[in-house]
Amino acid sequence: MAKRELKLHAVVSPTETVVVSAYDENGKAEACTLAFYMVSSHIPPCVTIAINATQRRKTLAAMLRNKAFVLGIPSIDQVKEADYLGVESGYNTDKIRNIGMQVTGEVKRILAEESILNEKDRIDMRKMKKIELLVQ
Repeated sequence: MAKRELKLHAVVSPTETVVVSAYDENGKAEACTLAFYMVSSHIPPCVTIAINATQRRKTLAAMLRNKAFVLGIPSIDQVKEADYLGVESGYNTDKIRNIGMQVTGEVKRILAEESILNEKDRIDMRKMKKIELLVQ
C-alpha cells in the first residue's frame, strides 16, 4: 500500500472529560475541567492528569499545596456544568457553589448509577454517557 508524507501536526483521539477538585488554603473547594486523564497504576490506585501550568490556575495551586485531588467523570447531562468549570476562573467566583456541586475530600465510598454497572457490580465504562472531546 502506498504511503504519503503529511504535514506535521498533533493528532489526538477523543478523550473523556473529567473534573478535578481540591481544597484551597482556606478549606474552600476549587474545581476545573480537564480533557486528559489516564489510569497509571492499579495497585496502588493512581491516575495521571494534565493541567496547563503556564497560566494561573487556582485548582492547580490547591492540588499542589495539598498533594491530593478528587477526580469526577461528568455525564453528558452535566455538560453545561463541566463547561462552566473549564472556562470560569476560581479567582473570580465560587464555581462549586454556582453550579450546586459537592466535593468530598476523602474517598469513603463509591457511588454509581445502577444503569452503568455490569453483572458483577463493576462500572462498565461503555455504558457511561461520558462527555468526549476531539482535539485537533
